[in-house]
Amino acid sequence: MERAGLLRLAGAIPGDCGEAKMAALMEAMRHAPPGDVVEIGSGSGRSAALLACLAGRYNVGSVLCVDRWRSESPVGDADEALQIFEINLAPLAQGRLNYLRAPSSQAAGLYGPGLEVHSEAFGETRYQGRIALLNIEGDPVEWKSWISKVEPGGWIVVACDGVLGLAARRAVESLLAREEERVGARFEAGGAMFLQLRR
Repeated sequence: MERAGLLRLAGAIPGDCGEAKMAALMEAMRHAPPGDVVEIGSGSGRSAALLACLAGRYNVGSVLCVDRWRSESPVGDADEALQIFEINLAPLAQGRLNYLRAPSSQAAGLYGPGLEVHSEAFGETRYQGRIALLNIEGDPVEWKSWISKVEPGGWIVVACDGVLGLAARRAVESLLAREEERVGARFEAGGAMFLQLRR
Protein backbone atom coordinates (compact mmCIF):
# COMPACT_ATOMS: atom_id res chain seq x y z
CA MET A 1 0.00 0.00 0.00
CA GLU A 2 2.81 2.39 0.88
CA ARG A 3 4.59 1.69 -2.40
CA ALA A 4 1.40 2.25 -4.41
CA GLY A 5 0.81 5.51 -2.55
CA LEU A 6 4.34 6.74 -3.26
CA LEU A 7 3.99 5.90 -6.95
CA ARG A 8 0.70 7.79 -7.11
CA LEU A 9 2.10 10.79 -5.22
CA ALA A 10 5.21 11.12 -7.39
CA GLY A 11 3.34 10.23 -10.57
CA ALA A 12 1.09 13.26 -10.14
CA ILE A 13 4.13 15.52 -10.70
CA PRO A 14 5.38 16.00 -14.29
CA GLY A 15 8.70 14.34 -15.10
CA ASP A 16 10.58 11.59 -16.93
CA CYS A 17 11.04 9.21 -14.00
CA GLY A 18 8.78 6.23 -14.80
CA GLU A 19 7.38 3.59 -12.46
CA ALA A 20 10.20 1.09 -13.11
CA LYS A 21 12.85 3.62 -12.10
CA MET A 22 10.80 4.76 -9.12
CA ALA A 23 10.47 1.18 -7.90
CA ALA A 24 14.23 0.67 -8.27
CA LEU A 25 14.90 3.91 -6.35
CA MET A 26 12.73 2.57 -3.53
CA GLU A 27 14.91 -0.53 -3.29
CA ALA A 28 18.17 1.40 -3.56
CA MET A 29 17.17 3.79 -0.76
CA ARG A 30 16.37 0.84 1.51
CA HIS A 31 20.03 -0.17 1.24
CA ALA A 32 21.66 3.27 1.27
CA PRO A 33 24.05 4.35 4.03
CA PRO A 34 23.38 7.50 6.07
CA GLY A 35 24.20 10.66 4.14
CA ASP A 36 22.73 13.23 1.81
CA VAL A 37 20.61 12.47 -1.21
CA VAL A 38 21.72 14.65 -4.13
CA GLU A 39 19.82 15.05 -7.39
CA ILE A 40 21.39 16.72 -10.42
CA GLY A 41 18.60 17.96 -12.70
CA SER A 42 15.30 18.11 -10.79
CA GLY A 43 12.91 19.75 -13.27
CA SER A 44 9.39 19.88 -11.85
CA GLY A 45 10.35 17.58 -8.97
CA ARG A 46 8.87 14.14 -9.65
CA SER A 47 11.90 12.10 -8.58
CA ALA A 48 12.81 14.66 -5.90
CA ALA A 49 9.39 14.14 -4.30
CA LEU A 50 9.94 10.39 -4.22
CA LEU A 51 13.47 10.77 -2.84
CA ALA A 52 12.28 13.15 -0.11
CA CYS A 53 9.67 10.64 1.05
CA LEU A 54 12.13 7.73 0.95
CA ALA A 55 14.92 9.64 2.71
CA GLY A 56 12.52 10.35 5.56
CA ARG A 57 11.10 6.84 5.59
CA TYR A 58 14.54 5.21 5.88
CA ASN A 59 16.16 8.03 7.88
CA VAL A 60 18.91 8.45 5.27
CA GLY A 61 19.46 12.22 5.31
CA SER A 62 18.50 15.48 3.63
CA VAL A 63 17.82 15.93 -0.09
CA LEU A 64 19.68 18.52 -2.16
CA CYS A 65 18.33 19.35 -5.62
CA VAL A 66 20.65 21.02 -8.14
CA ASP A 67 19.25 22.57 -11.30
CA ARG A 68 19.42 25.75 -13.34
CA TRP A 69 15.65 25.74 -13.85
CA ARG A 70 15.79 27.16 -17.33
CA SER A 71 12.60 27.33 -19.35
CA GLU A 72 12.24 24.74 -22.11
CA SER A 73 10.50 27.33 -24.27
CA PRO A 74 12.33 30.33 -25.78
CA VAL A 75 9.48 32.54 -24.59
CA GLY A 76 9.05 30.74 -21.25
CA ASP A 77 9.86 32.09 -17.81
CA ALA A 78 12.74 30.37 -15.97
CA ASP A 79 11.48 31.70 -12.63
CA GLU A 80 8.14 30.04 -13.33
CA ALA A 81 9.93 26.69 -13.82
CA LEU A 82 11.50 27.05 -10.37
CA GLN A 83 8.20 28.12 -8.84
CA ILE A 84 6.51 24.97 -10.17
CA PHE A 85 9.24 22.89 -8.51
CA GLU A 86 8.78 24.79 -5.22
CA ILE A 87 5.01 24.30 -5.25
CA ASN A 88 5.34 20.58 -5.96
CA LEU A 89 7.89 20.03 -3.18
CA ALA A 90 6.67 22.47 -0.50
CA PRO A 91 4.42 19.94 1.29
CA LEU A 92 7.25 17.39 1.44
CA ALA A 93 10.34 19.47 2.26
CA GLN A 94 9.82 19.81 6.06
CA GLY A 95 13.36 21.08 6.60
CA ARG A 96 14.90 18.03 4.90
CA LEU A 97 14.97 19.24 1.30
CA ASN A 98 16.36 22.31 -0.41
CA TYR A 99 17.97 23.36 -3.67
CA LEU A 100 20.85 25.16 -5.30
CA ARG A 101 19.96 26.99 -8.50
CA ALA A 102 23.33 26.75 -10.19
CA PRO A 103 25.34 24.78 -12.74
CA SER A 104 26.25 21.37 -11.38
CA SER A 105 30.00 22.09 -11.33
CA GLN A 106 29.45 25.30 -9.34
CA ALA A 107 27.16 23.54 -6.85
CA ALA A 108 29.74 20.76 -6.41
CA GLY A 109 32.26 23.40 -5.33
CA LEU A 110 29.87 24.60 -2.61
CA TYR A 111 28.91 21.13 -1.40
CA GLY A 112 30.72 19.74 1.64
CA PRO A 113 30.43 19.07 5.40
CA GLY A 114 28.51 21.77 7.23
CA LEU A 115 26.74 23.11 4.14
CA GLU A 116 23.59 25.03 5.01
CA VAL A 117 21.20 25.98 2.23
CA HIS A 118 18.48 28.56 2.71
CA SER A 119 15.58 29.33 0.40
CA GLU A 120 12.42 31.33 0.90
CA ALA A 121 10.27 28.36 -0.09
CA PHE A 122 11.88 25.68 2.13
CA GLY A 123 13.73 27.56 4.87
CA GLU A 124 17.11 26.24 6.02
CA THR A 125 18.46 22.73 5.44
CA ARG A 126 21.74 21.32 6.73
CA TYR A 127 23.79 18.75 4.89
CA GLN A 128 26.39 16.22 6.01
CA GLY A 129 28.64 16.65 2.99
CA ARG A 130 28.70 12.94 2.11
CA ILE A 131 26.36 11.40 -0.43
CA ALA A 132 24.23 8.31 0.20
CA LEU A 133 22.51 8.42 -3.20
CA LEU A 134 23.39 10.54 -6.23
CA ASN A 135 20.59 10.73 -8.81
CA ILE A 136 21.83 12.19 -12.10
CA GLU A 137 19.48 13.49 -14.77
CA GLY A 138 21.79 16.04 -16.41
CA ASP A 139 24.68 16.28 -18.85
CA PRO A 140 27.50 13.81 -17.96
CA VAL A 141 30.08 16.58 -18.29
CA GLU A 142 28.45 18.35 -15.34
CA TRP A 143 28.36 15.51 -12.80
CA LYS A 144 31.89 14.11 -12.74
CA SER A 145 32.89 16.28 -9.78
CA TRP A 146 30.16 14.68 -7.64
CA ILE A 147 31.24 11.04 -7.98
CA SER A 148 34.10 11.28 -5.46
CA LYS A 149 31.65 12.54 -2.81
CA VAL A 150 29.59 9.30 -2.79
CA GLU A 151 30.03 7.26 0.40
CA PRO A 152 31.06 3.58 0.46
CA GLY A 153 27.81 1.63 0.10
CA GLY A 154 26.21 4.63 -1.61
CA TRP A 155 24.42 4.64 -4.94
CA ILE A 156 25.06 6.42 -8.24
CA VAL A 157 21.95 6.48 -10.44
CA VAL A 158 22.34 7.79 -13.99
CA ALA A 159 19.49 8.38 -16.46
CA CYS A 160 20.58 6.74 -19.71
CA ASP A 161 17.56 7.49 -21.88
CA GLY A 162 16.38 10.67 -23.56
CA VAL A 163 18.49 13.19 -25.47
CA LEU A 164 21.65 12.70 -23.39
CA GLY A 165 21.21 8.93 -23.04
CA LEU A 166 24.08 7.79 -25.24
CA ALA A 167 26.54 10.25 -23.70
CA ALA A 168 25.39 9.22 -20.20
CA ARG A 169 25.79 5.52 -20.98
CA ARG A 170 29.33 6.10 -22.31
CA ALA A 171 30.16 8.10 -19.17
CA VAL A 172 28.92 5.24 -16.97
CA GLU A 173 30.98 2.71 -18.95
CA SER A 174 34.03 4.95 -18.55
CA LEU A 175 33.35 5.21 -14.81
CA LEU A 176 33.05 1.42 -14.54
CA ALA A 177 36.33 0.90 -16.36
CA ARG A 178 38.09 3.46 -14.16
CA GLU A 179 36.50 2.57 -10.81
CA GLU A 180 35.71 -1.13 -11.27
CA GLU A 181 37.10 -2.09 -7.87
CA ARG A 182 34.83 0.43 -6.12
CA VAL A 183 31.59 -0.85 -7.71
CA GLY A 184 29.94 -3.66 -5.74
CA ALA A 185 26.66 -3.99 -7.65
CA ARG A 186 25.07 -2.70 -10.81
CA PHE A 187 21.77 -3.09 -12.63
CA GLU A 188 19.56 -1.21 -15.07
CA ALA A 189 15.91 -0.25 -14.53
CA GLY A 190 13.56 2.22 -16.14
CA GLY A 191 16.19 3.65 -18.48
CA ALA A 192 18.69 4.29 -15.66
CA MET A 193 21.92 2.63 -14.54
CA PHE A 194 22.19 1.89 -10.80
CA LEU A 195 25.69 1.46 -9.36
CA GLN A 196 26.33 0.70 -5.68
CA LEU A 197 29.83 1.32 -4.33
CA ARG A 198 31.44 -1.28 -2.12
CA ARG A 199 31.18 -0.72 1.63
